[in-house]
Amino acid sequence: NGRLAIFHDPNQNIFNDENTVPHTEAVFNLKINCRNTHEIHNYSAKRVNADVQPSPRVPVGVPPIERKAADAREQRELCESIIKTWKSDYRIEPSRLAILSHRVLSRSCLNNVPKVAGFPITGDLGEWKRGNGVLFATFAAFKGLESDAVVLLTSQAAPPSPSDLYVASSRAKHLLAVVETLD
Repeated sequence: NGRLAIFHDPNQNIFNDENTVPHTEAVFNLKINCRNTHEIHNYSAKRVNADVQPSPRVPVGVPPIERKAADAREQRELCESIIKTWKSDYRIEPSRLAILSHRVLSRSCLNNVPKVAGFPITGDLGEWKRGNGVLFATFAAFKGLESDAVVLLTSQAAPPSPSDLYVASSRAKHLLAVVETLD
């Protein structure tokens, strides 16, 4: 008998489900993004031509980092280098950093790697929130969550869909890096 609010972004339909939002006359289009810096918002929104504007109250931020890697080894090294820089320049702690991939950990460049940039890697959300490691998750598993800093691991050979890339990149609030491997 209480109020119900449903927030729906059709650009985030990564599961290709039919629209199951209940019909109602009370629809308010929210077209202001308050999560991301302007730079991250612009990077994310252009993936799907989203009709959303960044809030004037959020900082401009730094441009997302985009790197190409020849193979998994180089992708891992670039990921590590970026995180080391963020640790030094922005004092990023493990609970403020997530590594997202379109692949599960066992099929990623971090398979059998216990640490990245000195931080343990965890797939456990509770451990991550307690600061006991950098979270590794798939794009879909991290949908609905956010992190101050996000490294996306992608592949040119099996690229994520525009919606997947939009959802994954928009999880980053302040820092975003995309490391794409050619294989």
